[in-house]
Amino acid sequence: MRITTRMKRTDTTKNTTRYAPLDQPPSMYDLYANTEALNRAGLSAFDTIAVAISTEEIAATEVALTFPPVPFYRLTSNAVRYEHRVVVNGRERMAPNTFELPVTRAYVEKRALPDQFVAQQRSLFLGISPVLSNAQQIAATAAALAEIVREESLAAFDVFLEKYVRRAADGRLTSRQVWRVWANLHGADPRDREIAGVRFADVAHRIREVLGIGADEKPAPIEGRVQRYWTGYEI
Repeated sequence: MRITTRMKRTDTTKNTTRYAPLDQPPSMYDLYANTEALNRAGLSAFDTIAVAISTEEIAATEVALTFPPVPFYRLTSNAVRYEHRVVVNGRERMAPNTFELPVTRAYVEKRALPDQFVAQQRSLFLGISPVLSNAQQIAATAAALAEIVREESLAAFDVFLEKYVRRAADGRLTSRQVWRVWANLHGADPRDREIAGVRFADVAHRIREVLGIGADEKPAPIEGRVQRYWTGYEI
């Protein structure tokens, strides 16, 4: 069995971040998670999370962050309390949350769990994922589209290199030479640092990667400017 419930961050300290239920009636009550674990998983930037509550193990690929199973501890009037316990100075107490043990206590509504699962006092599995706001969804979509456009631009630049760069016994090819031709093809100013989705900073890497040319030579005066170059090529 697995259910998912939304929770909203209410406060954060150096060690613990607290979430309160958003869905009504709630399936889970306040959740306390280790702040460092949330930070490393990139979850601290999100006010709202989706908590997966499961009677079976949750794969790490299914959520942004999984937790070690939380042992059954006791029943309350309306909830099942799950809790990691430790013995300190001869007395048993709730374990503190740490990076290795990010969630040490969870209260889950009894009605949300199978009766047999509760009766067997089995451990509970939890996982969390971010819930994007509308603005974040728009930003994420825009970023994904921008990445697609950039990949297409670099692919076009790779084809350009294969078409225009050729071997020449006395050639000395520079990034600026390549950039000037790329700019002319697109009616752009070679002084621009980005043209048709390609950045000038991409040029040297693409030359080495696409054409299989080794590292460029040490700077030398070429076309009135001291710059690095590749011997035996021209454009």
